[in-house]
Amino acid sequence: MNQKSSFSLFALLAVLLLAVHIDGKKKFKWNTPPEEWEAEGLVAAEKPAAEVEEPEAPAPPPSKGKDTKKAAAHAKKDADDDDEDDDDDEPAPPPSKGKDKKKEVEAKKDEDDDEKAEDEGSDTKVEDAKDEDEGDQEGSEAGSGGDEDAGCGTDRPYCVADLLHLNEDDHEARRRKDILINEALGRLNQIVNNQIHPLEKMYKYEHLAMSTFGEPEIFAKPLVLVMEPYKRGKSSLLPLLLGDTEIEEGDEIENTDFVIYSHASKPRTLEGIQVLRNETFESLQRFGKSLASHLKAIELPHPLLERVTLVETPDVLENSKLDREFPVAKVHQWFVARADAIILIVEPDRVDVGETLEAVFKELKDQEDLLLVLIEAGYKTSIDDSVKALRKMAWSFAPHFDVNEAPHMYITSFEKPLDGECSELYGRQERQFLVDLHKILDHRFKNRLTTVYERAVDVRNHAFLVDKFLDTFIQKKSFFGSNNKALENDIANFPSKFGIYEAVLRRTNASADDLPDPEEYKAFFKTNNLQSFKSLASGCSFMGGCPSDKITNAILYDLPELLEKFTSRLPLCVSDVSECTLEDKKFVPAQKKKKAH
Repeated sequence: MNQKSSFSLFALLAVLLLAVHIDGKKKFKWNTPPEEWEAEGLVAAEKPAAEVEEPEAPAPPPSKGKDTKKAAAHAKKDADDDDEDDDDDEPAPPPSKGKDKKKEVEAKKDEDDDEKAEDEGSDTKVEDAKDEDEGDQEGSEAGSGGDEDAGCGTDRPYCVADLLHLNEDDHEARRRKDILINEALGRLNQIVNNQIHPLEKMYKYEHLAMSTFGEPEIFAKPLVLVMEPYKRGKSSLLPLLLGDTEIEEGDEIENTDFVIYSHASKPRTLEGIQVLRNETFESLQRFGKSLASHLKAIELPHPLLERVTLVETPDVLENSKLDREFPVAKVHQWFVARADAIILIVEPDRVDVGETLEAVFKELKDQEDLLLVLIEAGYKTSIDDSVKALRKMAWSFAPHFDVNEAPHMYITSFEKPLDGECSELYGRQERQFLVDLHKILDHRFKNRLTTVYERAVDVRNHAFLVDKFLDTFIQKKSFFGSNNKALENDIANFPSKFGIYEAVLRRTNASADDLPDPEEYKAFFKTNNLQSFKSLASGCSFMGGCPSDKITNAILYDLPELLEKFTSRLPLCVSDVSECTLEDKKFVPAQKKKKAH
């Protein structure tokens, strides 16, 4: 064999060795088709088009002689490098069986822990999602009404029934509260009958106040008075509170009528003569028979009317020359004296404070917190205009309230839908109005007790004034009685001349603002002869005591103690029915059993 043939054979052998050691694990199979070379790992997989490297330029063909020797040497060196790489890629020797078993147990334990952690994580996610859903639901209910039924069937972004707590499901708690309230009202009625009424009748206070206060007023439902000047939004507020009222065919409600809304199982309309038979309103007969034709009652099966009585007054036509058949201002004053809340709807650009509103404000003295003023400003197009309207109303009412704090005022838009720049402001104000209204109505017993307390103070002051008028007359009258009538008129018309009011203030430590106006006694003594009254001392007895002492004890001790006891028992009553009483629980020792002989 010549030298050329030996070099060729050596080069062929080197190529075969290179092919056998392409992959450390796989052996070259001569019968493997080219299509399966990549799957068998005989050749490298093709790279993506973006990663394919440009092929190198082909090497020039080997030359004869020394070039062939160099090629063979390079081939052998490459083969040795591949062997070293294959040695590095060889897998580690298999571990022993004991170690394999231990690792399998640990691996299985880790898998179980991972699955448990995943389950806990999924439960936490479900709970978090549930809390988020509940939070979103509460937020939507308390929000401005993004839901379709936020207004409970109205065009408002709030639900009137929810804000007035008409949808409460806890009837047992309300029943317990009613038990305690009725017992407290019974105690209050006893104080009125035993300690206030005797002095009230003795000095005819009902003639001065033009009203009576007794058991019907004490146990009556809370009364809400709705009044307004001519066409200011009252017709829009009542449908929002009561829904669409059903009036019997042929019955019409005029703007000059007092309309009383009360509860019944079926809708019904009552005329004035039927209303005056009710013991709650029978004292209205003193204002004349003409009032009966301007008095109506509408009974409706509405949940709000189960708890309150609504009274819609006639349109207030201040400074009008219209002569009505009955004293409108005095009738307003009668309702205000019994109301738990007064809703006054006004328009800021047209505020008329005349005889009727003056009488209302006078009756509300020291009870301005019961007045809720709704400023109907729905026609205002900007927030700045609405704020100006509020300032204007506060300025208009300021001269009529001798208090440091203004009454509750709200900017509302009951006549028009809530839209535009002021819609959010009006919605918040209307919502706050309903919340405050509920707070007033929920304090039914406290309102009644406050009314009794103020009436007791007024009755006591009236009795002391009349007693001082009488004592002054007795001291100044002539022995022969020739000028007694002139003296009586002089004392009644000019009490300051005789220092009557100053003497009463020193005797009672009362405030001058709590005493009636001297002008009222001019009219009082025209219908009630001064000499027909008896002195306070003449009403005292050894067994019964003095009426003036009884009413003073009611003012200073009995009424405050009753309020304190009711306030302390109310939260206990809600949780425990045995606490729904004002009786003091005294310890009664158990009787010892007798020993048998």
